Amino acid sequence: MTRQLDPAALARIADRIEARLDALPGIDSGTPERLDATMPAHRRALQALVNDLVATEHAQVRGDAIAMHGLRASSTMGFGGALRNWINQARARVAAARPVVHAGGEGAHG
Repeated sequence: MTRQLDPAALARIADRIEARLDALPGIDSGTPERLDATMPAHRRALQALVNDLVATEHAQVRGDAIAMHGLRASSTMGFGGALRNWINQARARVAAARPVVHAGGEGAHG
């Protein structure tokens, strides 16, 4: 069963995922040796994030795609890209749920 959340909860989850992505260990692709040295820590941290989302948010993960809270995202840039795409969708849903307030109030003429 797909769980859909209120906009505030969805925004908090998107923020939490983004913070975790931003904190992932960097990948140094300057040389093959540096890439080999930095990639394992990045992959372990990303896998820990995936495991957390599956356990706490009931995310469904398949390859480089994620489904969670009524949103699905994938990416040709790997799972990190799929998570960024999911964050963008979540924020778009949150923005669409907020009422639009125009400067000057209702009925103001500029």
